[in-house]
Amino acid sequence: MAAAFMADIAEFQIQPASRDLLLWGLDTGGPYSTKATYSFLKDGDNQVTEDSDFKSIWNLKIPPRASAFSWRLFKNRIPTKVNLRRRHVELPSYNCPLCDEEEETAGHILYSCIKTRTLWWETMSWVNRVGPFSTEPRDHFKQF
Repeated sequence: MAAAFMADIAEFQIQPASRDLLLWGLDTGGPYSTKATYSFLKDGDNQVTEDSDFKSIWNLKIPPRASAFSWRLFKNRIPTKVNLRRRHVELPSYNCPLCDEEEETAGHILYSCIKTRTLWWETMSWVNRVGPFSTEPRDHFKQF
């Protein structure tokens, strides 16, 4: 399907006096290559950096599904209603389905919702960690 699309658009020229080209900015040669992308992502001088909290998620001795969920939570990739709205998904309400008092964000549904806060207080008391909870999921990874 992609090849057919490229063939269709190859027939049209935006600038009749010059040839249209697809250029990939990361490779001086121009065309996209996985090698150039890999080099960019591995290069220490680029803007893509991971902090130690993020890297530590993958080293935890927890099931892979829990690591993946933690990574998604850390990167704010959980499909909360607020994130769905940002992706232009229309819903009847963007409020929390548990309390219906605030918009459903990852921080709210996991840490500050009146219905889940009690669970957190109880769970954290088992490991002697009682205190105020941040509604920012990143803050919770710094505790461990």
